[in-house]
Amino acid sequence: GGEAKRVALARSLAPSPPVLLLDEPLTGLDRDLRDRLAVDLARLLRVTHTAALVVTHDPHEAALVADRTVTLGAAGSPSEASGRSSTAVRPGQPGTRP
Repeated sequence: GGEAKRVALARSLAPSPPVLLLDEPLTGLDRDLRDRLAVDLARLLRVTHTAALVVTHDPHEAALVADRTVTLGAAGSPSEASGRSSTAVRPGQPGTRP
């Protein structure tokens, strides 16, 4: 199970991108496989020094993959941040859109 997800992740990492955007990369997998792939993904991102923005609705998955997390509130604005040196980006900060 999960072969298509593993192949998609491998193909996205193959060209050694400096940054990777992953939108729900482990959705649709059973919990055990999702957890194993999340740990593998986190290890691969660290080993390859690839920065990644991972979008997920699963806080457990986010905790397994991410060094830092930002939780969006109901209106889509950051409501909580966690991790090393984490700061939520707030509207109006330099470098953010109004």
